[in-house]
Amino acid sequence: GTERSARVRLDPPAGGEVRPVAMPAGTILEGLGVVEVTPALIQRLGLPVSARGIVVAEVAGPALMAQLRPGDIIDRVNGMPVETAADLAALVSAANGGLTIEFTRNGQKAVIGFR
Repeated sequence: GTERSARVRLDPPAGGEVRPVAMPAGTILEGLGVVEVTPALIQRLGLPVSARGIVVAEVAGPALMAQLRPGDIIDRVNGMPVETAADLAALVSAANGGLTIEFTRNGQKAVIGFR
């Protein structure tokens, strides 16, 4: 088949900024853009007040294969909490041989893993 690419994006909240996470080339999350969960974002998206993590705002390139979608809230990687884009980048960079991402989609907890 023919290789195709797509770009999917969630408009950032007012005053918020999509910050593409600088993933090392060749990682499954290369091309992912996120916004950090803030009180304003919690209110805008109707999230629980206790929500923590980062919201997927943009998915492009290799990150499309990760099956993450705009609006997903990533809260743990390899069992470690994720609260900032820097946390995500550091945990993905440190992963040796496998990556487990815990996230919430439409109020439901989910886990995806990669080797």
